[in-house]
Amino acid sequence: AAAGHTLFTRATRASLKIDLVYDNRQETTLRVIAARASITTILKEADQIRDGLRALQDRLHGLDGAYSEQLASYQRRQDDYNKMVEQWNSKGGAPEGEYQNLLNARLALRKQADGLEASRKDLNRLTDEINAKVDRHNDLLRRATAQANALSESGATGVAFEEGVYVRQGGDEQINIFQFDGQTALRVILAHELGHALGVAHNANPVSVMSP
Repeated sequence: AAAGHTLFTRATRASLKIDLVYDNRQETTLRVIAARASITTILKEADQIRDGLRALQDRLHGLDGAYSEQLASYQRRQDDYNKMVEQWNSKGGAPEGEYQNLLNARLALRKQADGLEASRKDLNRLTDEINAKVDRHNDLLRRATAQANALSESGATGVAFEEGVYVRQGGDEQINIFQFDGQTALRVILAHELGHALGVAHNANPVSVMSP
């Protein structure tokens, strides 16, 4: 104890018994804990997807900008090539040297077009990946919302159960624990009821272990 005195010792045949009662109160509490844990897990995955999406969207923006510049360059070179071909065709054809230049320009355009197509496919793959992650993120949020609504509609949340009680009848003393949501809560409830066993009454201090 805080005062340095031993107030209780454990004994198998003691007059004060402690009983953990499992009924609808603890069952409801465990159901709420499980539901909240499930919702927390779902939201954690959704947050991880959301954080990852930012990097993918930044990458998509960069690729899209580069692709737009490459496409504009290709279109300018294609227009220049077509004009040159039309000019030489109007003159009856290009001489050998100019014909070779046109052929080289055509091959360069084809190579550039292949690069553009590869970039377009990369953009499409990245867009599909982002869309799939967005769909997954939205699905997770729907699941979390549905579970939260179901929990709320079940009436399990917001219910104040009697957590424990100290009973003295004749020479028998007993503490019954009905509901707790973890070891810390159990220790607090036990400390409260053991306080009653020592004859300590409730007090008005909300942070006191003997607060009602």
